[in-house]
Amino acid sequence: MTYMLFNQDFEYVSGNFYQVEDITIHGTLSTQVTVPEGGFLYVYLSNENPNNFDVHFDDFFITHTKSTILQEDHYYPYGMNIGALSSTAPQAKSNQYKYNGFEEQTDFDLGWYDYMARYYDPQLGRFNQVDPAANEMRRHSPYNYAFNNPMRFIDPDGMMPTDPNTTSTTVQSTADNEDIITEVSSETIETKSKITSESPEYQEAILDARANDRTSPNGVKKEAVLTTRTVTTTVTTSTLKFDGNGKLLGVSHSQAVITSIKRSVQFEDQFGGDGGGSVLENSIGIDDFVGSDVNVSDNQQGFIDGAVDFRRENKLSITNRFDFNDELAVLARGEANMSATFSFMGVMLGAMGALGVQGLEGLSGLVIGSVHSLSGDIGSGIASGTQSRIRAKGKANQCNVCTKLYQGGVNSNGIKR
Repeated sequence: MTYMLFNQDFEYVSGNFYQVEDITIHGTLSTQVTVPEGGFLYVYLSNENPNNFDVHFDDFFITHTKSTILQEDHYYPYGMNIGALSSTAPQAKSNQYKYNGFEEQTDFDLGWYDYMARYYDPQLGRFNQVDPAANEMRRHSPYNYAFNNPMRFIDPDGMMPTDPNTTSTTVQSTADNEDIITEVSSETIETKSKITSESPEYQEAILDARANDRTSPNGVKKEAVLTTRTVTTTVTTSTLKFDGNGKLLGVSHSQAVITSIKRSVQFEDQFGGDGGGSVLENSIGIDDFVGSDVNVSDNQQGFIDGAVDFRRENKLSITNRFDFNDELAVLARGEANMSATFSFMGVMLGAMGALGVQGLEGLSGLVIGSVHSLSGDIGSGIASGTQSRIRAKGKANQCNVCTKLYQGGVNSNGIKR
């Protein structure tokens, strides 16, 4: 007995053969083959004994145990299918709800996706119609998909992209030489798919909607949209204890993970209008963690390391870090601009002397050197005086018992509260 396995492109995958060891008795041949992807399996029986023996085969059968995976799809970031990695089980009914759960339009081989508000072309990474919410985001093209960044943003219904992940960090300094760092991160996953009247979700929703008078008097279609929205909010708190000299005495962590799940069905009436709907599930779960069970993010760890370094170097809370750094940065840019301005003046005077402007021929070199020297003296003097003023102001206005909110990563400026 011999078998050969081929993929959907008739490329050889694997094969083997089995033979009867003792021809004097009634033997049985059997094997089990695991098929990793859709394709073709050839099985045949043969008598290949070099001697002239009669062989009789009976009770030959093949049992096909279908896989639970009927279709596998892989996509490029903008939604175009990666054909080499995708597959469909033989004779399986094709599923058209693919990228982000939206229906692929196969008419005329366009390959567009129905994003409910408009159609999306994954080959171009653009919508084919203007965004109905275009006035809310005038900096972007009304045809863009996910602000041209599908790795971060999503577009749940073709009307304005959203950021499913947000992070904010609060740093609170106390009179007891503590820095309490709290990170709140939120991740939202929303999927939409069309369901038919045969699905259990549709049947449950229509019964609930009719019982609570939430259906259209015009009747509803036999298709509806099932939306599943999962929001996971993680609150991580790290408390850092220091002594009076800025030395770290200890760190403790606690974490709460809050998961909210909402599943709802929206109907469409016979004329394409709002047909009502029903909420199938609306639940919230909370898990608490402490100590070594807490998963500290890179952002949170960055704030912890920054707080430890700032205390060690300045004996101050990290909440002071950005109070005056911005002013010093503006000062440095002003100093550089002033130096460039004086240098330009020197070059212009020198050029006038080189061109024979009366009274400047012999002074050009002297003027250039004097202007450069003057710019350096003035710039250094102003910088030194202003830096001293800003640092003195900083010492008089230390933020050591306060709270600051940081929207974004560890390097973002804080907003004092």
